[in-house]
Amino acid sequence: ACVHCYADSSPLGGSEGEMSVDRWRQIIDDFADAGGERVLFTGGEALIFSGCDQLLRRAHERGLNVTLFSNGILIDRHLDVIRECVDQVQISIDGPDPETNDPIRGAGSFDRAKKAVDTLLNAGVRVRISMVVMEQNIEAMRTGFVPFARQWDGKPLEWRLGYGVAHHGRGAEIGDTLEIHDVRPIVDELLKEVEGNGGPRIARSTKTCGYAEQIV
Repeated sequence: ACVHCYADSSPLGGSEGEMSVDRWRQIIDDFADAGGERVLFTGGEALIFSGCDQLLRRAHERGLNVTLFSNGILIDRHLDVIRECVDQVQISIDGPDPETNDPIRGAGSFDRAKKAVDTLLNAGVRVRISMVVMEQNIEAMRTGFVPFARQWDGKPLEWRLGYGVAHHGRGAEIGDTLEIHDVRPIVDELLKEVEGNGGPRIARSTKTCGYAEQIV
């Protein structure tokens, strides 16, 4: 129920028209048979889908590179299949502290997401933390992101900081006026301080969901 969700997802959303596990399994097979290489499981929260574990395992069995986007709440329940079948898990956190993150992502979500990151790292799973830099958190990110990130120094952890809100779904309604050129210098400087100077970064010229990059 994040305030900037571009998919306009909701815990209250219905399941009308939801495809069956068998249909999804066939899509994964067809994609792999056609030479597909990567699959992303996302939502909302993909792990809510009752057949998600089966599909993660099927994608892995078919040799696909499997990425899972998650808010972290159900990681403990599905840790075994994630450890076995998922190449990378991206956990969404939208602030360096509960006071910033929770008004955006929901009460208690900061602590649950941080716990999920630690659980995954301890299980040997590759983790990426995704954070959207937006008007609601930009000042907290300026001052708090680096100390927040330092707690995982030396861990196999990657960062993905978004250059502002994608203006789709609820993201179109929150009135965030920051544009990429406003946010990018701040984001790049924060990442440089945490990751070092890794060379040029690829940045989209528009704020999109990235769905054209792989099967989702």
